Amino acid sequence: MTNQFYKFFITIFIIVSIFISIDVIVGRIAPSLLFHIGNVGQLGKTNYALYEVDTPILIVGSSRAAHHYDSKIIADSCNMTTYNIGRDGCFFTHNCCLINTILDRYTPELIIWEFGSDYLYDNEDPITSMYPYYKESDYITKTLNAKVNLSEQIKLQSSLYRYNSLFIRIAIRLLSRNNSEDKALGYEPLAPKELLTPLALMNFSQDKLLFNEAKVLQLSNTLEKAKKLGVKIILVTSPLYGTSYNSDATEKILSICKAHDANYIDNRALYIEYPEYFNDNTHMNSIGAQQYTNEMIPIIKQYIND
Repeated sequence: MTNQFYKFFITIFIIVSIFISIDVIVGRIAPSLLFHIGNVGQLGKTNYALYEVDTPILIVGSSRAAHHYDSKIIADSCNMTTYNIGRDGCFFTHNCCLINTILDRYTPELIIWEFGSDYLYDNEDPITSMYPYYKESDYITKTLNAKVNLSEQIKLQSSLYRYNSLFIRIAIRLLSRNNSEDKALGYEPLAPKELLTPLALMNFSQDKLLFNEAKVLQLSNTLEKAKKLGVKIILVTSPLYGTSYNSDATEKILSICKAHDANYIDNRALYIEYPEYFNDNTHMNSIGAQQYTNEMIPIIKQYIND
């Protein structure tokens, strides 16, 4: 019996040792591999944003940022290098992690933050996009610890868990890396769609939602950090094809911005008479994006020159 227990203990010890060794190896190799995938794809764009981007003008946000702001138009019009680090499906907390980590590395002159009108509400806010950078950035580590439960924090100690499902994507990115210049500067245009039925205005009213005070504080702290570093931030909600927008969100965002010398521009209703500018109710196509970016140029220039 004692001999069987001893063999069982040795077996468990070996398995745990192998797991820990693999986890340590992954923790050492994966960040380096991630660094070399370039700025291709969503994963590459986030990695590029955290470690490499250094342009005076940055566009930050979700898919609406990625598809609505033509970086080249901004760069050419303002004579300042610009990059769009918007990423599909990544919202408030993801954006805060990007902005704060970037501000720890360098100080852009202007950040254009595509800001969802629902960002400060107590709603779903995915953050798994930041898992690979746990322990790599103090801000990201603290943010994740504050957002996830104890069980998830324990799992995040494992490199295998943090990089779970990313190995194949990293390998594909390494094999397909294109070292040619990114002429779109992070901008991802959406080709106009021929819709089977005319696009109908959507009701964007968000009644009975409560503000999340942790998000309110996180936004305040982010804007204050930028202010101290002399970085200008414009929060913008770009056009939607819809009606019935809730005013309490606008008032809340405006009050926070005013307290930290930032600005909020609500452009949600700008193009409700132009359905041809949209592929769906929340995303403009390349025609709308080009028109919108050109309309934003005087505003951007004003902030740069102030």
